[in-house]
Amino acid sequence: MLKKSITAIAAATVLTIGVMATMPASAQQRNTQPAHTIMNPNDVWVGKDFAGRDPDPNVRLEIRRTYGQSE
Repeated sequence: MLKKSITAIAAATVLTIGVMATMPASAQQRNTQPAHTIMNPNDVWVGKDFAGRDPDPNVRLEIRRTYGQSE
């Protein structure tokens, strides 16, 4: 009985290793990024770029207007 169990475990291990070896590298890697990002309502984003943060809506508007402009 013990010999059959050991043989079954060994066969399962060999099959698992064989399947993982045929998987692409991207499928084997874990996704380390969070599923979602909590955004602050005071954040100012211009496209995909973070421009700044301020609780005053007028300042946020000014940040949005002047972001990316050089003086």
